[in-house]
Amino acid sequence: MPTLILDAETRAKFTHLTERTDLRDESGRLLGHYIPVGPPCPWEPGLSEEEIRRRIQEPGGSTLAEFWQRQGGK
Repeated sequence: MPTLILDAETRAKFTHLTERTDLRDESGRLLGHYIPVGPPCPWEPGLSEEEIRRRIQEPGGSTLAEFWQRQGGK
């Protein structure tokens, strides 16, 4: 994907944007859309890599088909 580097003045115009925003030229012609990157993760699970691996290995669980069957046979 191509990358466009913004100078400090232009970058400052984007810092307050929190949602998809149209980018237009002086005549109002749509040039594209700016979609800001959200925070990496709103929470930290607090699980160690070891605990995650242990939980993956635990017996049990079900397939997606079994899950949907429990939900009413969808």
